[in-house]
Amino acid sequence: MGVGHKGHGTTALVLMDADKTPLGVVIAPACDHEVGHVERLLDHAVVELPEEFKLLYDGAADSDPLRERLLKRGVDLICRHRKNRVKPPIQ
Repeated sequence: MGVGHKGHGTTALVLMDADKTPLGVVIAPACDHEVGHVERLLDHAVVELPEEFKLLYDGAADSDPLRERLLKRGVDLICRHRKNRVKPPIQ
């Protein structure tokens, strides 16, 4: 554990299919933004993911740069927009 993360806890991001079967997990410091770990979560899936699929996530993943990177990988990110979003909604 790094010095800067001591006492802040951890977050577990779990990738699940429609049947709620775990396909991958990433453990991250709770003080990190989840959006920075979404791609790593996909990379650590224990099964081969389809070439094109939809990823449902909460508002923590509302990031246009992330959406663009995921689209290049064939992943359609579906999540609500944050209340403080400045840019126009795209979903």
